[in-house]
Amino acid sequence: MDRGSTRGGIGGRGRRSALVTLFALLLWAAAALDGPGCALEGTGGRAVLVEVELTSEPMQGTLGRARTLHSPGWTVTLDEATVVVGAVYLFPPRRETAALRPWGPARALAHAGDDNFFGVPARAEYLEAALHDALEPGARRLGRVVAEEGPLDVASVWLDEPRGELALASSPTRGHHAFVRGSAERDGRVIRFEAGIDLENTPLRRRVDNIPVEGDRFLGEGSVVRVAVRPDHWLQHVDFDLWLDEEAGAPDTDGVYRPRQPSLFHTGWMIGFHNRHAFRVETAPAGQAPSAP
Repeated sequence: MDRGSTRGGIGGRGRRSALVTLFALLLWAAAALDGPGCALEGTGGRAVLVEVELTSEPMQGTLGRARTLHSPGWTVTLDEATVVVGAVYLFPPRRETAALRPWGPARALAHAGDDNFFGVPARAEYLEAALHDALEPGARRLGRVVAEEGPLDVASVWLDEPRGELALASSPTRGHHAFVRGSAERDGRVIRFEAGIDLENTPLRRRVDNIPVEGDRFLGEGSVVRVAVRPDHWLQHVDFDLWLDEEAGAPDTDGVYRPRQPSLFHTGWMIGFHNRHAFRVETAPAGQAPSAP
């Protein structure tokens, strides 16, 4: 065999070897992507049904009259606190997404797959808006959703726009995203207030990201996901002294302050509203209740 034919023979064997390797990789990838119920070992991805619940977290051990202390020394009592909670997104750990999910099963589940700010696709989504009394004790069932089995890391909560009857001034939120009514006291001085807040239609304004998932941090068949609203964080950043001195003016004829947005009151409320600690997300296996109330 001459030199040219030798090069041709070696090249032919190399090409055949490469084609065999490529064919094997394609078969492996096809098996990995064969539907949501055929996940690779350790990557998750099997389709499961999970329960989603909504509740409120007690403030200093009580609900109904929610107290919180502010840095200027005001004690605030909320007699009414309602909010429209929108979509809830649950995300897997970033390391799993980077190392495993590109080779995992197709995300052929019912959800469209919003990503968080790390670019991680959601493992589960609850997409319906729910009106919630943030001072009402006890958990209520929102519904069941299809999810991808596997571990969780963080969650996002969308503060949805009120629609239909919720957009009416007669609704519990008075047509706003959220509504509060209460009082603030310091050194014997008591003021009463009520206000609603509206959020711009942007992810920066309406989505609360990077909420740590607590509990067993895993989604399996029948898992329970409980989202707790924590109203004690809502007004923690309202500087009552600054608002009253610079902007509030006199109360209405009934003695109640009703700040209109935009205001210093709403600026502080917005900060507390978007704090990841304003919500708590916890998971538990099927048949077990999360520890959140």
